[in-house]
Amino acid sequence: MPTAVAIQNLIGINQHTPIIPGVFRSRPNRFLVRCAIYGREIDAFMPNPGRMGEILLPGAKLILMDHGRLIRRKTRYTVMAAHVRGQVVFLHTHKSNLVARWLVDTGRIPALADYRVVRAEVPHGRSRFDFLLDGPEGPLLLEVKSCTLVANGLAMFPDAVTKRGRRHMIELAAINAQGHRAAVLFLIHNASAGYFLPDYHTDINFAETFKNIETILPVYAVAIDWHLDLTIEEHVETVTIPWDVIRREAVDKGNVIILGEKTGSFTVSLTDYSGALSDCLRRIETAARKAGSYSVKMIFPVRSSKDQTATMLHALEALYGHFHYGSIYEGCLKTYIFNTRDNPARQRAYQDLILNFRMSPSLLDSCTTDKGIRP
Repeated sequence: MPTAVAIQNLIGINQHTPIIPGVFRSRPNRFLVRCAIYGREIDAFMPNPGRMGEILLPGAKLILMDHGRLIRRKTRYTVMAAHVRGQVVFLHTHKSNLVARWLVDTGRIPALADYRVVRAEVPHGRSRFDFLLDGPEGPLLLEVKSCTLVANGLAMFPDAVTKRGRRHMIELAAINAQGHRAAVLFLIHNASAGYFLPDYHTDINFAETFKNIETILPVYAVAIDWHLDLTIEEHVETVTIPWDVIRREAVDKGNVIILGEKTGSFTVSLTDYSGALSDCLRRIETAARKAGSYSVKMIFPVRSSKDQTATMLHALEALYGHFHYGSIYEGCLKTYIFNTRDNPARQRAYQDLILNFRMSPSLLDSCTTDKGIRP
């Protein structure tokens, strides 16, 4: 069966459930989005609970599946993918494992080319892992993680704190340490990714675990090139994991960007560089709960081994103009505060700025010169 037909059948696209274009408007809750199709507004099921603030912006182009008028469900439409910086990014986490299984069973993942899936949803200890594979070296437990966060050639996971994801890494590493075999596959739904790193900005504990399992647990990453009709390129690219860069940059140091709201206007605040960022974050979160009329809407840590305050301040000035000094809590590091009338979280310029701080071109340069790459 040709690849295009196989993939479309796999994810449920056919003459009865076609795909149609839509435009994102808002997200009332994690599993529902409001969008426009053919000039009218509709609700659609969002099968991905991730934040995806850099993707789901007003005006973003979506690809929806139409289940038809007679279907018995709360929403007639399901979000399948989105257009992101010239790429089609697949968002349907429930279907992602079906794609992963197909890639393994057709030998399209180089590191697992000689393996095939024996069983899905395999219980082991406290967890349930995605697949049990069989190959030349015997059985292999495989956990698949779906990744949509990509910018400047870099992919990162997770986009929100994941205690479950961290536990999976620890348990799979323990399986290997006991003489059995296990691995993790990060399935990146964006072909522009050349390097994969744990998102140490968002979840430093996951990143620490990721660093600790380097020599114990095999970790693979591949990028899928999705087309507008939700078919894929036959060749799946292996994505490099730059371990030297991860060991150097996944540190608890850096700045915090705080998005706040007060009496109908918004503030974007940048703290000075801190050598103990988790402590700084705890103080900010505690202060946010006591803020009264000032509401902290979002907190964005930006971790780095080097002080990037001047660079970040310059970029924020270019976007928001002059700043004034202040503090979020008593004894806080110096904070630079910018005022703006509109909610930055719903603006692409702000989201792109956060991505460029966290997944910067200079970080990409470091990855390209990394000497500690492990396949």
